[in-house]
Amino acid sequence: MRSPRQEDILNTDPNDWSLYGFDPVKALPIVFGALVLVSALGHAYQTFIKYKWYKFGYFMLWGSTVWIGGFVMRAISYWDVQNVDAYISQLVLILAGPPIYAAAEYFVLGQLLHYLPYHSPLHPGRVVSTFLMIGAAVEGLSAAGAASSSSKKQKSIENGTKLIEASLILQAIVEILFSSMVAQFHYRCKKAGTLPRKVHVLCLMLYATSMLITVRCIFRVAETFEGASCETFNCGTIAQHEWLFWVFEVAVMVLYIYMLNILHPGQFLPREARRKTNRNCERIYLDPDGKTERMGPGWVDNRSFWVTVWDPFDFAQYFNGQAAKEDFWEKEWPTVEEKRAEPNKEAV
Repeated sequence: MRSPRQEDILNTDPNDWSLYGFDPVKALPIVFGALVLVSALGHAYQTFIKYKWYKFGYFMLWGSTVWIGGFVMRAISYWDVQNVDAYISQLVLILAGPPIYAAAEYFVLGQLLHYLPYHSPLHPGRVVSTFLMIGAAVEGLSAAGAASSSSKKQKSIENGTKLIEASLILQAIVEILFSSMVAQFHYRCKKAGTLPRKVHVLCLMLYATSMLITVRCIFRVAETFEGASCETFNCGTIAQHEWLFWVFEVAVMVLYIYMLNILHPGQFLPREARRKTNRNCERIYLDPDGKTERMGPGWVDNRSFWVTVWDPFDFAQYFNGQAAKEDFWEKEWPTVEEKRAEPNKEAV
């Protein structure tokens, strides 16, 4: 992935050069932009009316907004293939969309761990915050790299390419870690006999979404390394074949967002919180019997927020001999039906 160097442009006919290594199909940005828009409208309905999963919907709608903006700018760039500003804009926005979408799957895993907290390897809330912090780093590297690689200075192009490479490799590593955590949770549920069908379906969905993001990362890494090895702009197989971009960058992510429309986690899991009691939200969780839904205080970690961020697995307990969390599920908290009928009833 490279932008044209100044000498590349100056050495060509001023009326016969393009920012792309192919003759672009002008309808494609419009078609895929429309597909993303339809999905976004579906997510808006599911977020605000049907399921009310606001945090999950926020990431899906934010990612869709960024991506639609990217397709608008790519359509403009396709019609004016010498418009450097439009080219840079679409590059930055299209690169920025997938890391935002990825945050939604982190949130789903966090909710799964809240639902079956006794199988969670760490505080479910820290799953989301830890992956989001890394995702923010990926987003920053992607944006900075895309902007820098679009410079006319060769040194800036090289630095930008390295930043993009780093961001893509980092995201691929994150997805591998994410899939490993899903697999560990899935295995624990199955081994303990507490694997309801809805949890099994969500685990399979998370495997699939993570695989799609990983495929996209592999494609982008290959594109970036191929471009970095080129002596001239737009050399290489990927840069000269448009369909590769639309299949491995765009189509896989469109499949990702539609999968989250069809298998929206709100169909399978309760909302993230019911009501607040002091510091914590009362959460619906599945009793270790694998059948009864109860409402308890949720995973309580007595450490400060920043300590849990830096030590999410609570390694400190092996040194001080005291775990920071409370195994609230060992008490018999009221069932969901009992709690709704008697909201002030305490745990036994």
